[in-house]
Order: sequence, then structure tokens, then C-alpha cells
Amino acid sequence: MGVSREVVRDAVRQFNEHASAGLEPKPGRDLDRLPLDEPPYYVIETVPAITFPFHGVRIDDRARVLGEDGRPLRGLLAAGSDTGACGTAPTRAASPRPSSSG
Repeated sequence: MGVSREVVRDAVRQFNEHASAGLEPKPGRDLDRLPLDEPPYYVIETVPAITFPFHGVRIDDRARVLGEDGRPLRGLLAAGSDTGACGTAPTRAASPRPSSSG
């Protein structure tokens, strides 16, 4: 990885100083603002990417995956991005389909 130990050490030190003083940590964190004071620490290099589909599988109102014939596939449930959800917003894929009564 292209980051030296010293850079990582200094970043953790600065984060801990901000967190301990009740300041906005850098980088910012919405939830856990506690100092990073329990080593060991691990660093990985990542790149931004889209990690979910924008479609999903067909499901019914009980999250059962539907086959090509529209019937539930025995024992197969869907959750998360597989239901067509993007982030935390609900989607029509996870909603019951209207009946075609008439």
C-alpha cells in the first residue's frame, strides 16, 4: 500500500485528539465518535464503487423470491439490495403487487 506507517499513526492520533476533545473527527463520523484506542489497527486500500443492483429479484409481500411462473420458490427469501432497494429507501420491488381483480 502506498501509505507510510507514520501517516497512518499521525491520522489515528489526530482523530483520537478530536474525538477526545468532543470536536468533529476528521474524517467525519455520524455514529461512533469514540477514540480509536484499542489496537491492533488494520489499513486497507479501497476505491468507491457501486455495490448493489438497481433492479433486484421479483418478490412477494413476504419477501419470498418468485420464479418465472410467479410462484414463490420454496425456501428462498430475499433481503437488502437483492430486493431492489437502493440504500435505505423502500422500493416498489419490495411492495405487494396490486391484485388484478376486476
